[in-house]
Amino acid sequence: MGTPHYTYKTVNNVEVVTHERWCLKGQLHRTDGPAFQEWEVVDGRVVLIRERWFLNGGHHRIDGPAYRRWEVIDGRVVLIREQWYLNGQLHRIDGPAYREWKVVDGLVFSTVENWYNKGIFTPHRK
Repeated sequence: MGTPHYTYKTVNNVEVVTHERWCLKGQLHRTDGPAFQEWEVVDGRVVLIRERWFLNGGHHRIDGPAYRRWEVIDGRVVLIREQWYLNGQLHRIDGPAYREWKVVDGLVFSTVENWYNKGIFTPHRK
């Protein structure tokens, strides 16, 4: 499964985890959860801002996005990017493998949706 490694930061005399990495044989690897997570302290809160799933050093997740990124915007934690990978390649057959969102006037808008099949960009028409 791999071994967890943690990075800490002291905030207001409290030690908080800022990074969690799971490695096996020197590569990011985890079978039951994300192999990499990153947190930031924002307005006194510890907020998850990045999550990445790996298998043997390559992005990989069967049942969801292998990469997700959040930002704190006006006090809200907002998903701004997700990428679906299978065996290290952008891949998804039931939706876009790459998506981005932006917040405009407090509303969240999808701005980019790209479809990939085994790493190959596939134009999608609705």
